[in-house]
Parts: sequence; C-alpha cells; structure tokens
Amino acid sequence: MRDERNYTFDAGGSRAMTEYITHRRAQPHFANARPIRTALDRARLRQTNRLFETVTGPLDPVALGTITGADIRPSRVLARGLGVDRATKETSA
Repeated sequence: MRDERNYTFDAGGSRAMTEYITHRRAQPHFANARPIRTALDRARLRQTNRLFETVTGPLDPVALGTITGADIRPSRVLARGLGVDRATKETSA
C-alpha cells in the first residue's frame, strides 16, 4: 500500500509503524488490512499538516513522500496505549 502511493518511511517512521502494527494486531477483532490502511491514511494527513505548518519554501519530492515517526505516533493506539492494556483494564474492573 505504501509503495503504491509512493510514500516511504524514515527510520523513526518505520519503527513507529512497526510498533503500531504490533499493538494493533494484539487488539481484539484485528482481522485484516483495513486498520493498517486507515493508519497510513491518517499518517498522510498528519504529514500534510506537519509540512503545511513548518515548511516555508518549496518542497522536494522526498519531503512530500516521507512519513516520519511524528506522523504516526499521535495514533491513539500508540499515544494512549489502547489495545491489550485497555482490554485487560476493562475486564479486571
């Protein structure tokens, strides 16, 4: 999916996406690529906002196609620790 859309991850983005997938796969009812596709779409939106807010000049194709850890880490799966931890807390309450 990432290659089809001409996006790449920098080192931080690759680590963050690997962590996201690990957490997401541990969640109940994870069954297909839809959550991963949605995560990539949201990361692209965050990347667009980040570039719009920080870049003052022309952008090169590399900057336009690079997703960083900062674009993935705000995901609620990573930011709030949702997943197995949440399910464990809910069942033990």
